Amino acid sequence: MNYDRLERRLRDIPLRQPAPEVKRQLLRRAAGRLRAQRRGHLLRWVFAAAAGLLIVINLVFGQVHSQRIAQLTGRPGIQRVIGSVAYAEGLEYREQMLRDILGPNGNS
Repeated sequence: MNYDRLERRLRDIPLRQPAPEVKRQLLRRAAGRLRAQRRGHLLRWVFAAAAGLLIVINLVFGQVHSQRIAQLTGRPGIQRVIGSVAYAEGLEYREQMLRDILGPNGNS
């Protein structure tokens, strides 16, 4: 017997149906699982939407807060870039001031 003939014979064999009670129970279980899966998917989308909403709220609050602080404090004190030599001198002056404040032992 070749493969095609075997396949044809298998297709011709009628399959038995499960008992009506078993069939109802299987369909009931399958429907319950589908509902549980749908709820799981829905919960995932709800959490994703809530996370996205929190991110947007945080960004908007950050922008509003930055604008409010800029209104309260005004423009920054330094408006231009300073040279590296002047910056180094400023750091040395700051270090000297800290040494004067802390005293010879490193504390006041």
